[in-house]
Amino acid sequence: EDLYSAIAVLQQSSKFLRSAANKIAHENTDIYIAPEVTQYKVLGFSNADSIIALGEKKAREFIPQLQLLVDKYNLTTDRNEKQAVIEDTDKKLISDIEIIGLENYTEKMVLGRLKIANGDSVTIKDITAAVDRLYGTLNFNHLYYRLVKVKASVDAYKLEVTLIEKNTRAFNIGINYNTELKVGLLVNYTSKNLLFNNSILRVNLKVGHENEIGFSFKIDNGWKPGLGTDINLYNKHFYIYDGESSPKISLSLVDFTANIYTQMSFFNTAVIGAGAEYESVYISKETSDIDIGEYTRQYVNLFTFLKADYLDSKNFPTGGFYFNSKTKLIKEDAVDARFFFKANYFNVVPLLKKRIHLIPQIITGTLVGNDLPIEYAFISGGFNNQMKKGFTPFIGHAYSQRITKTMLIGRLDLRINTFAKQYFTIIGNIGSFSDTYEEIIYNKDARNIDMGLGAKYSFDTKIGPIEFAIAQSDLTHNLSYYVNLGFIF
Repeated sequence: EDLYSAIAVLQQSSKFLRSAANKIAHENTDIYIAPEVTQYKVLGFSNADSIIALGEKKAREFIPQLQLLVDKYNLTTDRNEKQAVIEDTDKKLISDIEIIGLENYTEKMVLGRLKIANGDSVTIKDITAAVDRLYGTLNFNHLYYRLVKVKASVDAYKLEVTLIEKNTRAFNIGINYNTELKVGLLVNYTSKNLLFNNSILRVNLKVGHENEIGFSFKIDNGWKPGLGTDINLYNKHFYIYDGESSPKISLSLVDFTANIYTQMSFFNTAVIGAGAEYESVYISKETSDIDIGEYTRQYVNLFTFLKADYLDSKNFPTGGFYFNSKTKLIKEDAVDARFFFKANYFNVVPLLKKRIHLIPQIITGTLVGNDLPIEYAFISGGFNNQMKKGFTPFIGHAYSQRITKTMLIGRLDLRINTFAKQYFTIIGNIGSFSDTYEEIIYNKDARNIDMGLGAKYSFDTKIGPIEFAIAQSDLTHNLSYYVNLGFIF
Protein backbone atom coordinates (compact mmCIF):
# COMPACT_ATOMS: atom_id res chain seq x y z
CA GLU A 1 0.00 0.00 0.00
CA ASP A 2 3.00 2.31 0.29
CA LEU A 3 4.08 1.84 -3.36
CA TYR A 4 2.34 4.97 -4.58
CA SER A 5 4.50 5.67 -7.66
CA ALA A 6 6.69 4.06 -10.31
CA ILE A 7 9.83 5.35 -8.54
CA ALA A 8 8.68 3.71 -5.30
CA VAL A 9 8.26 0.41 -7.14
CA LEU A 10 11.81 0.68 -8.56
CA GLN A 11 13.23 1.49 -5.12
CA GLN A 12 11.47 -1.51 -3.59
CA SER A 13 12.77 -3.72 -6.42
CA SER A 14 16.34 -2.62 -5.73
CA LYS A 15 15.87 -3.58 -2.07
CA PHE A 16 14.95 -7.13 -3.09
CA LEU A 17 18.18 -7.36 -5.09
CA ARG A 18 20.21 -6.25 -2.06
CA SER A 19 18.40 -8.28 0.61
CA ALA A 20 20.58 -11.41 0.35
CA ALA A 21 23.80 -9.37 0.42
CA ASN A 22 22.50 -7.33 3.38
CA LYS A 23 21.83 -10.53 5.32
CA ILE A 24 25.43 -11.68 4.83
CA ALA A 25 26.70 -8.21 5.75
CA HIS A 26 24.72 -8.20 8.99
CA GLU A 27 26.13 -11.58 9.96
CA ASN A 28 29.68 -10.23 9.49
CA THR A 29 29.05 -6.96 11.31
CA ASP A 30 30.23 -6.40 14.90
CA ILE A 31 27.99 -3.39 15.51
CA TYR A 32 24.97 -2.42 13.41
CA ILE A 33 23.91 1.23 13.78
CA ALA A 34 20.62 2.17 12.11
CA PRO A 35 19.42 5.75 12.75
CA GLU A 36 15.75 6.48 12.14
CA VAL A 37 15.68 8.40 8.85
CA THR A 38 12.57 7.01 7.19
CA GLN A 39 10.98 10.46 7.16
CA TYR A 40 13.50 11.53 4.51
CA LYS A 41 13.38 10.59 0.84
CA VAL A 42 16.25 8.98 -1.08
CA LEU A 43 16.85 12.19 -3.04
CA GLY A 44 16.53 14.47 -0.02
CA PHE A 45 20.02 15.92 -0.37
CA SER A 46 18.92 19.27 1.06
CA ASN A 47 18.38 17.51 4.40
CA ALA A 48 21.95 16.19 4.58
CA ASP A 49 22.84 18.08 7.79
CA SER A 50 19.76 16.75 9.59
CA ILE A 51 20.42 13.17 8.46
CA ILE A 52 24.08 13.37 9.56
CA ALA A 53 22.99 14.72 12.97
CA LEU A 54 20.63 11.77 13.46
CA GLY A 55 23.42 9.38 12.53
CA GLU A 56 25.81 10.96 15.02
CA LYS A 57 23.20 10.90 17.79
CA LYS A 58 22.51 7.20 17.21
CA ALA A 59 26.21 6.32 16.97
CA ARG A 60 26.94 7.95 20.34
CA GLU A 61 24.65 5.38 21.96
CA PHE A 62 27.18 2.72 20.89
CA ILE A 63 30.33 4.39 22.23
CA PRO A 64 30.97 1.64 24.84
CA GLN A 65 30.74 -1.10 22.17
CA LEU A 66 32.92 0.93 19.78
CA GLN A 67 35.53 1.39 22.49
CA LEU A 68 35.66 -2.37 22.97
CA LEU A 69 36.47 -2.73 19.26
CA VAL A 70 39.20 -0.09 19.53
CA ASP A 71 40.80 -2.04 22.37
CA LYS A 72 40.28 -5.41 20.68
CA TYR A 73 42.01 -4.44 17.41
CA ASN A 74 44.48 -1.90 18.81
CA LEU A 75 43.01 0.86 16.62
CA THR A 76 44.31 4.40 16.62
CA THR A 77 43.12 7.50 14.80
CA ASP A 78 45.26 9.68 12.56
CA ARG A 79 43.98 13.14 13.45
CA ASN A 80 44.98 14.57 10.09
CA GLU A 81 43.33 11.91 7.94
CA LYS A 82 40.46 11.23 10.41
CA GLN A 83 40.31 7.55 9.64
CA ALA A 84 40.96 4.39 11.58
CA VAL A 85 44.39 2.85 11.19
CA ILE A 86 45.08 -0.75 12.14
CA GLU A 87 48.28 -1.01 14.15
CA ASP A 88 48.05 -4.65 15.14
CA THR A 89 51.68 -5.59 14.52
CA ASP A 90 51.60 -8.82 16.54
CA LYS A 91 52.39 -11.85 14.43
CA LYS A 92 49.90 -14.68 14.45
CA LEU A 93 50.83 -18.30 13.80
CA ILE A 94 48.76 -19.78 10.98
CA SER A 95 48.22 -23.49 11.68
CA ASP A 96 45.62 -24.08 8.96
CA ILE A 97 44.23 -22.34 5.86
CA GLU A 98 40.71 -22.99 4.55
CA ILE A 99 39.64 -21.67 1.13
CA ILE A 100 35.85 -21.47 0.72
CA GLY A 101 33.87 -20.88 -2.46
CA LEU A 102 36.18 -22.30 -5.15
CA GLU A 103 34.48 -23.73 -8.23
CA ASN A 104 36.52 -22.76 -11.29
CA TYR A 105 39.92 -22.10 -9.70
CA THR A 106 42.28 -24.29 -7.73
CA GLU A 107 43.47 -23.95 -4.18
CA LYS A 108 47.02 -24.08 -5.57
CA MET A 109 46.45 -20.84 -7.50
CA VAL A 110 44.89 -19.10 -4.50
CA LEU A 111 47.70 -20.15 -2.14
CA GLY A 112 50.22 -19.13 -4.81
CA ARG A 113 48.82 -15.58 -4.72
CA LEU A 114 48.38 -15.44 -0.95
CA LYS A 115 51.98 -16.57 -0.33
CA ILE A 116 50.92 -17.71 3.14
CA ALA A 117 51.44 -21.33 4.19
CA ASN A 118 50.74 -23.42 7.27
CA GLY A 119 53.30 -22.63 9.92
CA ASP A 120 53.84 -18.99 8.82
CA SER A 121 53.63 -16.17 11.33
CA VAL A 122 51.94 -13.12 9.82
CA THR A 123 50.49 -9.75 10.81
CA ILE A 124 47.13 -8.29 9.81
CA LYS A 125 49.04 -6.11 7.34
CA ASP A 126 50.55 -9.24 5.75
CA ILE A 127 47.09 -10.80 5.34
CA THR A 128 45.68 -7.59 3.83
CA ALA A 129 48.51 -7.51 1.27
CA ALA A 130 47.84 -11.16 0.45
CA VAL A 131 44.14 -10.45 -0.17
CA ASP A 132 45.14 -7.51 -2.41
CA ARG A 133 47.21 -9.91 -4.50
CA LEU A 134 44.17 -12.15 -4.94
CA TYR A 135 42.05 -9.18 -6.00
CA GLY A 136 44.77 -8.35 -8.53
CA THR A 137 44.01 -11.55 -10.47
CA LEU A 138 40.61 -10.04 -11.44
CA ASN A 139 39.10 -13.49 -10.90
CA PHE A 140 36.93 -12.63 -7.90
CA ASN A 141 34.07 -10.22 -7.22
CA HIS A 142 34.50 -10.31 -3.43
CA LEU A 143 36.95 -11.70 -0.88
CA TYR A 144 36.43 -12.11 2.85
CA TYR A 145 38.80 -13.47 5.46
CA ARG A 146 38.80 -14.09 9.18
CA LEU A 147 41.12 -15.54 11.78
CA VAL A 148 39.67 -18.30 13.96
CA LYS A 149 41.55 -19.13 17.13
CA VAL A 150 42.47 -22.77 17.46
CA LYS A 151 41.12 -23.99 20.78
CA ALA A 152 43.83 -26.57 21.32
CA SER A 153 46.58 -23.93 21.01
CA VAL A 154 47.36 -20.69 22.77
CA ASP A 155 48.84 -18.83 19.79
CA ALA A 156 47.64 -20.62 16.63
CA TYR A 157 44.91 -19.44 14.25
CA LYS A 158 43.06 -20.85 11.27
CA LEU A 159 42.85 -18.46 8.31
CA GLU A 160 39.49 -18.72 6.51
CA VAL A 161 39.27 -17.09 3.08
CA THR A 162 35.85 -16.92 1.41
CA LEU A 163 35.74 -16.13 -2.31
CA ILE A 164 32.99 -15.13 -4.72
CA GLU A 165 34.18 -15.86 -8.25
CA LYS A 166 33.56 -13.75 -11.34
CA ASN A 167 32.01 -15.09 -14.51
CA THR A 168 34.67 -17.14 -16.28
CA ARG A 169 33.59 -16.37 -19.87
CA ALA A 170 33.11 -13.04 -21.59
CA PHE A 171 32.50 -11.76 -25.10
CA ASN A 172 33.57 -8.16 -25.71
CA ILE A 173 33.38 -5.73 -28.61
CA GLY A 174 34.92 -2.28 -28.93
CA ILE A 175 35.28 0.48 -31.49
CA ASN A 176 37.78 3.31 -31.61
CA TYR A 177 38.57 6.25 -33.84
CA ASN A 178 41.66 8.40 -33.74
CA THR A 179 43.31 10.61 -36.32
CA GLU A 180 46.46 8.47 -36.46
CA LEU A 181 45.04 4.94 -36.84
CA LYS A 182 41.54 5.86 -38.08
CA VAL A 183 38.62 3.54 -37.28
CA GLY A 184 39.32 0.26 -35.51
CA LEU A 185 37.00 -2.56 -34.44
CA LEU A 186 37.95 -5.12 -31.78
CA VAL A 187 36.14 -8.39 -31.03
CA ASN A 188 37.39 -10.37 -28.02
CA TYR A 189 36.48 -13.67 -26.39
CA THR A 190 37.94 -14.52 -22.99
CA SER A 191 37.50 -17.80 -21.13
CA LYS A 192 39.04 -18.88 -17.86
CA ASN A 193 39.62 -22.51 -16.82
CA LEU A 194 38.47 -23.79 -20.20
CA LEU A 195 41.07 -26.55 -20.55
CA PHE A 196 43.03 -26.43 -17.30
CA ASN A 197 42.53 -24.89 -13.89
CA ASN A 198 44.01 -21.38 -13.57
CA SER A 199 44.12 -21.05 -17.37
CA ILE A 200 43.13 -17.96 -19.37
CA LEU A 201 42.24 -18.14 -23.06
CA ARG A 202 41.90 -14.97 -25.16
CA VAL A 203 41.02 -14.69 -28.84
CA ASN A 204 41.17 -11.24 -30.48
CA LEU A 205 40.10 -10.03 -33.89
CA LYS A 206 41.04 -6.46 -34.78
CA VAL A 207 39.97 -4.82 -38.05
CA GLY A 208 40.88 -1.35 -39.35
CA HIS A 209 44.04 0.54 -40.26
CA GLU A 210 45.75 -2.19 -38.26
CA ASN A 211 44.50 -5.77 -38.59
CA GLU A 212 45.27 -8.55 -36.15
CA ILE A 213 44.19 -12.06 -35.28
CA GLY A 214 45.52 -13.13 -31.91
CA PHE A 215 45.37 -16.25 -29.76
CA SER A 216 46.69 -16.28 -26.20
CA PHE A 217 46.65 -19.09 -23.66
CA LYS A 218 48.39 -19.13 -20.29
CA ILE A 219 48.29 -20.93 -16.97
CA ASP A 220 48.61 -18.44 -14.12
CA ASN A 221 50.10 -19.99 -10.97
CA GLY A 222 50.88 -16.72 -9.19
CA TRP A 223 54.40 -16.66 -7.81
CA LYS A 224 54.90 -20.26 -8.95
CA PRO A 225 56.02 -20.56 -12.60
CA GLY A 226 53.25 -20.94 -15.17
CA LEU A 227 53.22 -21.57 -18.92
CA GLY A 228 51.84 -19.53 -21.79
CA THR A 229 51.73 -19.27 -25.57
CA ASP A 230 50.79 -16.48 -27.99
CA ILE A 231 50.07 -16.74 -31.72
CA ASN A 232 49.53 -13.50 -33.65
CA LEU A 233 49.10 -12.48 -37.26
CA TYR A 234 49.46 -8.72 -37.51
CA ASN A 235 49.19 -6.26 -40.43
CA LYS A 236 50.10 -2.58 -40.21
CA HIS A 237 50.34 0.32 -42.66
CA PHE A 238 52.65 3.24 -41.93
CA TYR A 239 54.82 5.96 -43.49
CA ILE A 240 58.54 6.53 -43.41
CA TYR A 241 59.41 10.24 -43.46
CA ASP A 242 62.38 12.06 -44.87
CA GLY A 243 63.32 13.30 -41.39
CA GLU A 244 61.15 16.39 -41.71
CA SER A 245 57.56 16.76 -42.81
CA SER A 246 57.14 14.75 -46.03
CA PRO A 247 56.31 11.03 -46.02
CA LYS A 248 58.57 9.31 -48.57
CA ILE A 249 57.52 5.66 -48.27
CA SER A 250 54.22 4.00 -47.50
CA LEU A 251 54.79 0.46 -46.22
CA SER A 252 52.70 -2.57 -45.44
CA LEU A 253 54.05 -4.86 -42.71
CA VAL A 254 52.72 -8.38 -42.12
CA ASP A 255 54.10 -10.03 -38.97
CA PHE A 256 53.41 -13.58 -37.81
CA THR A 257 54.72 -14.68 -34.40
CA ALA A 258 54.31 -17.83 -32.34
CA ASN A 259 55.92 -18.12 -28.93
CA ILE A 260 56.00 -20.14 -25.75
CA TYR A 261 57.06 -18.74 -22.39
CA THR A 262 57.07 -19.20 -18.66
CA GLN A 263 56.20 -16.45 -16.17
CA MET A 264 55.69 -15.83 -12.47
CA SER A 265 54.15 -13.01 -10.44
CA PHE A 266 55.65 -11.19 -7.48
CA PHE A 267 54.51 -8.46 -5.13
CA ASN A 268 50.98 -7.56 -6.22
CA THR A 269 50.79 -7.19 -10.00
CA ALA A 270 54.38 -7.51 -11.22
CA VAL A 271 55.22 -10.25 -13.73
CA ILE A 272 58.56 -11.59 -14.95
CA GLY A 273 59.05 -14.18 -17.66
CA ALA A 274 61.15 -15.62 -20.50
CA GLY A 275 60.50 -17.60 -23.65
CA ALA A 276 61.29 -18.51 -27.25
CA GLU A 277 59.65 -17.23 -30.42
CA TYR A 278 59.38 -17.90 -34.14
CA GLU A 279 58.71 -14.83 -36.29
CA SER A 280 58.09 -14.30 -40.01
CA VAL A 281 57.92 -10.76 -41.42
CA TYR A 282 56.81 -9.68 -44.89
CA ILE A 283 57.27 -6.04 -45.93
CA SER A 284 56.19 -4.42 -49.18
CA LYS A 285 55.88 -0.86 -50.40
CA GLU A 286 52.51 0.68 -51.15
CA THR A 287 53.80 4.01 -52.48
CA SER A 288 57.40 5.16 -52.53
CA ASP A 289 59.80 7.68 -53.99
CA ILE A 290 62.48 5.03 -53.43
CA ASP A 291 62.50 1.52 -54.89
CA ILE A 292 62.90 -0.68 -51.80
CA GLY A 293 61.25 -3.75 -53.32
CA GLU A 294 59.78 -6.30 -50.96
CA TYR A 295 61.25 -8.98 -48.72
CA THR A 296 60.50 -11.69 -46.18
CA ARG A 297 62.57 -12.31 -43.07
CA GLN A 298 62.39 -15.19 -40.62
CA TYR A 299 63.68 -15.09 -37.06
CA VAL A 300 64.12 -17.42 -34.11
CA ASN A 301 64.17 -15.26 -30.98
CA LEU A 302 64.78 -15.60 -27.27
CA PHE A 303 63.11 -13.01 -25.06
CA THR A 304 62.55 -11.86 -21.48
CA PHE A 305 60.01 -9.43 -20.09
CA LEU A 306 59.30 -7.58 -16.87
CA LYS A 307 56.08 -5.70 -16.18
CA ALA A 308 54.82 -3.95 -13.05
CA ASP A 309 51.47 -2.15 -13.09
CA TYR A 310 50.59 -0.39 -9.82
CA LEU A 311 48.32 2.28 -11.33
CA ASP A 312 44.91 2.72 -9.72
CA SER A 313 43.25 3.36 -13.10
CA LYS A 314 44.16 2.63 -16.71
CA ASN A 315 43.18 5.86 -18.49
CA PHE A 316 43.36 8.60 -15.82
CA PRO A 317 45.33 7.20 -12.89
CA THR A 318 45.60 9.26 -9.70
CA GLY A 319 48.48 7.31 -8.16
CA GLY A 320 50.97 4.51 -8.65
CA PHE A 321 53.58 3.70 -11.26
CA TYR A 322 53.99 1.57 -14.37
CA PHE A 323 57.05 -0.21 -15.77
CA ASN A 324 57.29 -2.41 -18.85
CA SER A 325 60.40 -3.79 -20.51
CA LYS A 326 61.21 -6.40 -23.14
CA THR A 327 64.54 -7.79 -24.26
CA LYS A 328 65.07 -9.96 -27.34
CA LEU A 329 67.97 -11.86 -28.86
CA ILE A 330 67.04 -11.90 -32.57
CA LYS A 331 68.57 -14.53 -34.86
CA GLU A 332 68.14 -14.49 -38.63
CA ASP A 333 69.70 -17.01 -41.02
CA ALA A 334 73.19 -15.98 -42.24
CA VAL A 335 73.07 -12.79 -40.13
CA ASP A 336 74.78 -12.20 -36.81
CA ALA A 337 72.41 -12.10 -33.85
CA ARG A 338 70.92 -8.72 -32.97
CA PHE A 339 69.92 -7.44 -29.54
CA PHE A 340 66.65 -5.52 -29.02
CA PHE A 341 65.68 -3.70 -25.82
CA LYS A 342 62.80 -1.39 -24.99
CA ALA A 343 61.55 -0.02 -21.66
CA ASN A 344 58.90 2.43 -20.50
CA TYR A 345 58.42 3.88 -17.01
CA PHE A 346 56.08 6.52 -15.64
CA ASN A 347 54.92 7.62 -12.23
CA VAL A 348 51.79 9.53 -11.17
CA VAL A 349 52.45 12.17 -8.51
CA PRO A 350 49.33 13.78 -6.94
CA LEU A 351 49.43 17.50 -6.09
CA LEU A 352 46.97 19.93 -4.51
CA LYS A 353 44.37 17.58 -3.02
CA LYS A 354 44.79 15.15 -5.90
CA ARG A 355 43.15 17.42 -8.49
CA ILE A 356 46.49 18.13 -10.17
CA HIS A 357 48.89 15.35 -11.15
CA LEU A 358 52.46 15.43 -12.38
CA ILE A 359 53.37 12.45 -14.58
CA PRO A 360 57.08 12.06 -15.45
CA GLN A 361 57.86 9.38 -18.05
CA ILE A 362 60.93 7.81 -19.66
CA ILE A 363 60.85 5.70 -22.84
CA THR A 364 64.03 4.18 -24.22
CA GLY A 365 65.18 1.45 -26.56
CA THR A 366 68.05 0.25 -28.68
CA LEU A 367 68.79 -2.22 -31.47
CA VAL A 368 72.35 -3.54 -31.47
CA GLY A 369 73.63 -5.28 -34.59
CA ASN A 370 74.20 -4.88 -38.30
CA ASP A 371 71.69 -3.14 -40.58
CA LEU A 372 68.35 -1.78 -39.45
CA PRO A 373 65.41 -4.12 -40.10
CA ILE A 374 62.37 -1.86 -40.26
CA GLU A 375 60.31 -4.29 -38.18
CA TYR A 376 62.61 -3.68 -35.21
CA ALA A 377 63.36 0.00 -35.76
CA PHE A 378 62.23 2.58 -33.22
CA ILE A 379 59.57 4.59 -35.00
CA SER A 380 58.47 7.60 -32.97
CA GLY A 381 55.73 10.16 -33.27
CA GLY A 382 52.14 10.98 -32.41
CA PHE A 383 49.90 10.67 -29.36
CA ASN A 384 48.95 7.00 -29.67
CA ASN A 385 50.16 5.00 -26.68
CA GLN A 386 49.80 1.59 -28.31
CA MET A 387 53.52 0.77 -28.34
CA LYS A 388 53.79 -2.43 -30.35
CA LYS A 389 57.46 -3.33 -30.89
CA GLY A 390 59.41 -0.15 -31.71
CA PHE A 391 56.45 2.21 -32.21
CA THR A 392 56.62 4.99 -29.62
CA PRO A 393 54.59 8.19 -29.08
CA PHE A 394 56.32 11.56 -29.35
CA ILE A 395 54.24 14.70 -28.88
CA GLY A 396 54.72 17.17 -31.76
CA HIS A 397 55.85 14.64 -34.36
CA ALA A 398 53.52 13.13 -36.91
CA TYR A 399 52.77 9.46 -36.36
CA SER A 400 55.93 7.41 -37.26
CA GLN A 401 57.89 10.54 -38.25
CA ARG A 402 61.23 9.58 -36.64
CA ILE A 403 63.05 6.29 -37.31
CA THR A 404 66.26 5.26 -35.57
CA LYS A 405 68.18 2.40 -33.94
CA THR A 406 68.36 3.98 -30.47
CA MET A 407 66.10 6.50 -28.75
CA LEU A 408 65.79 8.11 -25.35
CA ILE A 409 62.65 10.17 -24.63
CA GLY A 410 61.82 12.13 -21.51
CA ARG A 411 58.27 13.38 -21.06
CA LEU A 412 56.37 15.37 -18.42
CA ASP A 413 52.57 15.68 -18.23
CA LEU A 414 50.78 18.20 -16.01
CA ARG A 415 47.18 17.04 -15.74
CA ILE A 416 44.44 19.15 -14.13
CA ASN A 417 41.07 17.69 -13.14
CA THR A 418 38.99 20.67 -14.31
CA PHE A 419 35.51 19.23 -13.73
CA ALA A 420 34.07 15.82 -12.88
CA LYS A 421 35.72 13.35 -15.28
CA GLN A 422 37.22 16.15 -17.39
CA TYR A 423 40.95 16.79 -17.65
CA PHE A 424 43.23 19.40 -19.18
CA THR A 425 46.80 18.22 -19.78
CA ILE A 426 49.92 20.11 -20.80
CA ILE A 427 52.57 17.78 -22.27
CA GLY A 428 56.23 18.40 -22.97
CA ASN A 429 58.80 15.92 -24.27
CA ILE A 430 62.38 15.89 -25.44
CA GLY A 431 63.98 13.05 -27.36
CA SER A 432 67.43 12.06 -28.55
CA PHE A 433 67.63 9.79 -31.60
CA SER A 434 70.79 8.13 -32.87
CA ASP A 435 72.45 4.77 -33.63
CA THR A 436 73.83 3.97 -30.15
CA TYR A 437 73.56 5.15 -26.56
CA GLU A 438 77.15 6.35 -26.79
CA GLU A 439 76.20 8.73 -29.59
CA ILE A 440 73.15 9.91 -27.63
CA ILE A 441 75.34 10.76 -24.63
CA TYR A 442 78.32 12.31 -26.41
CA ASN A 443 77.03 13.50 -29.78
CA LYS A 444 76.19 17.19 -29.69
CA ASP A 445 74.50 17.24 -33.10
CA ALA A 446 71.32 19.24 -32.54
CA ARG A 447 69.66 17.51 -35.47
CA ASN A 448 69.41 14.36 -33.35
CA ILE A 449 67.53 16.11 -30.53
CA ASP A 450 63.85 17.03 -30.86
CA MET A 451 61.49 18.87 -28.54
CA GLY A 452 57.71 18.92 -28.63
CA LEU A 453 54.91 20.60 -26.72
CA GLY A 454 51.20 19.83 -26.70
CA ALA A 455 47.90 20.37 -24.89
CA LYS A 456 45.01 17.95 -24.54
CA TYR A 457 41.46 18.11 -23.20
CA SER A 458 39.90 14.79 -22.20
CA PHE A 459 36.50 13.47 -21.18
CA ASP A 460 36.33 10.18 -19.28
CA THR A 461 33.19 8.41 -20.53
CA LYS A 462 31.75 4.90 -20.31
CA ILE A 463 32.70 4.29 -23.95
CA GLY A 464 36.28 5.35 -23.28
CA PRO A 465 38.28 8.60 -23.36
CA ILE A 466 37.18 11.36 -25.73
CA GLU A 467 40.22 13.55 -26.38
CA PHE A 468 41.15 16.62 -28.41
CA ALA A 469 44.78 17.72 -28.64
CA ILE A 470 47.17 20.01 -30.48
CA ALA A 471 50.96 19.82 -30.60
CA GLN A 472 54.08 21.24 -32.24
CA SER A 473 57.75 20.26 -32.39
CA ASP A 474 60.94 21.99 -33.45
CA LEU A 475 61.46 19.42 -36.23
CA THR A 476 58.97 21.01 -38.64
CA HIS A 477 57.26 23.76 -36.57
CA ASN A 478 53.93 22.59 -38.01
CA LEU A 479 50.91 22.62 -35.71
CA SER A 480 49.29 19.18 -35.60
CA TYR A 481 46.05 18.01 -34.03
CA TYR A 482 44.80 14.73 -32.60
CA VAL A 483 41.32 13.37 -31.86
CA ASN A 484 40.54 10.13 -30.07
CA LEU A 485 37.12 8.58 -29.47
CA GLY A 486 36.92 5.46 -27.29
CA PHE A 487 39.30 3.01 -25.67
CA ILE A 488 42.61 2.48 -27.49
CA PHE A 489 43.38 -1.17 -28.24
